Amino acid sequence: MKPMRLPTQWPQAWPDYLVLAGVIWAGWQAVKLYRKGDELAAQATKPLGQLWSDISAWSGGWRPVQLTSLRILSHMLDDDYRLTPEARAVITKIPEYQTDIRRMFTTNYVMKPEFRYLIVQSN
Repeated sequence: MKPMRLPTQWPQAWPDYLVLAGVIWAGWQAVKLYRKGDELAAQATKPLGQLWSDISAWSGGWRPVQLTSLRILSHMLDDDYRLTPEARAVITKIPEYQTDIRRMFTTNYVMKPEFRYLIVQSN
């Protein structure tokens, strides 16, 4: 039996394989470094991003939702979204509703369009 001989290209290919392994390793390290940098950048810019979000939302008209016990039922409004005289007489006498009434209605007690989605359909 003859001894097995390696192909003659095998020893010559070692440098190529080492270069390939080095490129794969360097690529893997670059990906890890990029991910770590991305995490650090996200942490560093989070407060500034939140501030920018708050400012742009506020300038665009967004306001946080505030819960209130005031409910406007559909039978309390006429076809022009104006409070009926009966509803106005009751609601305007309750002190805790005064701020909400001024915010939700015009001086003629017509409901502002941005609040009309809050109307609860009465049975």
